Amino acid sequence: MIEKFEKIVRLGVGGYGNIFAKINWNGTRLSITGVEGPNINGNCQGSCGQIVMTRPVIEKPAKGWSQQLVREFWNAWDRWHLNDMKAECEHQSQRGETWETHPNAVCPDCGYSLGSAWLKEVVPQSVLEFFKSLPDTDKIPAWI
Repeated sequence: MIEKFEKIVRLGVGGYGNIFAKINWNGTRLSITGVEGPNINGNCQGSCGQIVMTRPVIEKPAKGWSQQLVREFWNAWDRWHLNDMKAECEHQSQRGETWETHPNAVCPDCGYSLGSAWLKEVVPQSVLEFFKSLPDTDKIPAWI
């Protein structure tokens, strides 16, 4: 069982400068945030927060990173971030049903009504090991 951990990674350089992410595992919840080109004054050159939604282009990967590893990181982030706030049951998730595509859908397998509660999905140890094994940042961000 992987204990709690927090780490900062630098994926590389994109159009707005260095791209960082903070990974936080508190033992039950996985939370990830990112920032593009953080400034010392608290602002940033690009976006911040859930930058996985825009998946900034990494023009030059950081030490220990590759374009393939960056893609794996984005995919794992997108899949497992806030694992305790899932609107769909495991069956609906497997079928690709989301609130946007199937609002209030009732699962024929278990009877759960999509979006009626926040469900928790346990993060597999292999996923936690992946995040924990990512190269630590080689530069200190102004903030993240």
